[in-house]
Order: sequence, then C-alpha cells, then structure tokens
Amino acid sequence: MHLYVCGNCFFALRVLNGSSEGGDLVGPLSDTWGKFHECPECSAEKMYGHPENAIDSELMVKLRVRDLEPTECFTALLGGGLPDEQDATPDEVEKALLSSPIKEVTVRPIKGTRRAVLDRLFLENGTRLYLGAGPQGAVVYRIAHKEQR
Repeated sequence: MHLYVCGNCFFALRVLNGSSEGGDLVGPLSDTWGKFHECPECSAEKMYGHPENAIDSELMVKLRVRDLEPTECFTALLGGGLPDEQDATPDEVEKALLSSPIKEVTVRPIKGTRRAVLDRLFLENGTRLYLGAGPQGAVVYRIAHKEQR
C-alpha cells in the first residue's frame, strides 16, 4: 500500500485497493507521485507519497491515517477534499457561514483586471469553505470542519 504523508501535521492518506487502477491514479506510476500536495487537514503543501513499508515505525505511530479508495485519494490530493467534506448543500453552507464569523480569506488577483478570485473562507471556529466558479455563480464545493481532537 501507499501513504501520502503531511510533513507538517502528520496526517496521512492510505490508498486502499492495490489494483493497477489505483497505482496509475495515485501510485508510483501516477502524475501525483513525486510531487508535494496540499494537505486536506492543515493546508500545508507538504503531503508526499511513500510506499507504506518504507515509513519508519516511529513515524507510523505519530501518523493519523485516513483510508481512502484511489479515486477518493486522487480527489483529496487535487484539492477536492475528503469524502465527508464534499457535502456542500445550501443548508450546510448556510449553517457553516452563520455558525462563526469569517477570520481570514484566500484571494488572488486576476491579471490585467481590477477583479479578484475568492478561493477560501476561513471561519473562527476552524471551518474552511472552498469556492470555485460555476455558470450560475460562486460554487462552494467543499466544507472542511476542524477536527475535534
């Protein structure tokens, strides 16, 4: 099996199902392998793939491992979130936005214009809302709630 491990917060994604499909999608033969990815837990660009048997036993004890199918792992590595973060119905978005004030935003400029793209909203309670563009307007495609530890 393979693990994508965050060197910042010790969150890890274990890729289940060692089929060739999984290997081609997120394994050593894939485009995702050998690159750093944004951690779905802490947002640091420090998640990197390793064969599970190459991980030191002392590090394995520290890891918080989440088991995912290859397609779920691929989605998470590309910023689509974990399966339980993909419920972004109008009720869930409204509930999240009304539950806590906005603490921080991720905004980037659109080159050559006086406009900006709003990528994320960070709420004071640790919830993060991820936005994208759609034909009908802004789309919330992921709501990541801070894990209660």
